[in-house]
Amino acid sequence: MLSLLADFIGELRAAGIPVSMSEHVDAARACEVIDLADRGSLRTALAATLVKDGGHLPAFDAAFEVFFALREPPAPAEGEAQAGHLGQPARDQRGTRIGPLAQPVADATGDGQH
Repeated sequence: MLSLLADFIGELRAAGIPVSMSEHVDAARACEVIDLADRGSLRTALAATLVKDGGHLPAFDAAFEVFFALREPPAPAEGEAQAGHLGQPARDQRGTRIGPLAQPVADATGDGQH
């Protein structure tokens, strides 16, 4: 979850929302005490810890809706367990991550995998 949170915060920063290291830590701590499967609780916890200016809330909402989009999980490959997909970054048909403003975002590893 920490890697996913760091990726989400990167998306917020790319959208112009300043997020400090202490806010990042606060968000991580909040995620430790909520039910991560409850999308509403996750949104509320992240908004409360990461958004300090009400003017940034629309950009946060857009980023959250894309980054934590509910999707049908793909069929698992032969011999591969199926993972949950709440909280997985949205990807286009080529597998490239899609940022909150529907612009492709390159993975830090460059291999398209997390």
